[in-house]
Amino acid sequence: MHYIVLDGVCFYYRDIWGRRKNEGITDVSVSLEQGMVTSLLGVNGSGKSTIIKLLLGFAYPTMGRVYRSEDMRFSYIGDGGRNLYSHMSLEENVRYSYALRGIAFRNGLKEELGRLSRLFGLIDNGMKVSAMSRGMRQKAAIICALLLPHDFLIADEPTLGLDWPSQMEFEAILRCEVGLGRGVCLSTNDLPMAQRVSDSMMFVEGGRLVKR
Repeated sequence: MHYIVLDGVCFYYRDIWGRRKNEGITDVSVSLEQGMVTSLLGVNGSGKSTIIKLLLGFAYPTMGRVYRSEDMRFSYIGDGGRNLYSHMSLEENVRYSYALRGIAFRNGLKEELGRLSRLFGLIDNGMKVSAMSRGMRQKAAIICALLLPHDFLIADEPTLGLDWPSQMEFEAILRCEVGLGRGVCLSTNDLPMAQRVSDSMMFVEGGRLVKR
């Protein structure tokens, strides 16, 4: 079973001279396992996105340790389509992401792309991401992440900009992810949604976990 552990992690943001600017998170310990949905909740600026970056390896701790099982595969949903290349279409993003990972674009993947696009009401897969609305970009970000092979799905505010039917489809997909034995970690401000889908909820305040 794959896992991710943050053990007593601190992360400090620094200015251009390397001096400590502010504390991102302080003494955070988190353990994530496959087969469950974990939600990080807190107000904007509380440290949720910093934890997400550390989980993904986009940032490295100032203090403490991050442990990941070997050969773990991540898929990431960024707020507003940050995991997408804006000059490419959704299909081009999927194909390019496969190429970056050295994976062949398997048979049936284009059909699966079409199925998910219809499910989320995103019909034109040839449209450039830069021409999409905020909600369409978020749908494209979700679809691209779901199509990549992964053991963990990690998402930063994945439902911002989604219409209600698409949010319901996304929540159903999260339970399918768990049913397939994958792990899910969400950063969100949406407490009702987190309560509906989560097996575990962690509250972040001022860069610290304050309640579980």
